[in-house]
Amino acid sequence: MSDIPQLAAELRNASTGDIYTDADECQASVDDAIAATCVAADRLERIAAYHAELERLELTANVFDYAAIIEILEGGDAQLPTEKDR
Repeated sequence: MSDIPQLAAELRNASTGDIYTDADECQASVDDAIAATCVAADRLERIAAYHAELERLELTANVFDYAAIIEILEGGDAQLPTEKDR
């Protein structure tokens, strides 16, 4: 936690530096960061739903579940587990 103020200061300094050549380049970078954050949030929600379904079915995660979670992290379309799958 003690590194947070230092990190914040570095981010502030970087954001006021001469990183971007124009406003459009800066806006594109911000838009890319927002899009990446939304994708990450979606993937985390899907993983949370996957784990919730495992718990609801009272199943222990196995190698296939971890493979599905990795698939979700990589942007794949893994399906939620079902009792029938076991």
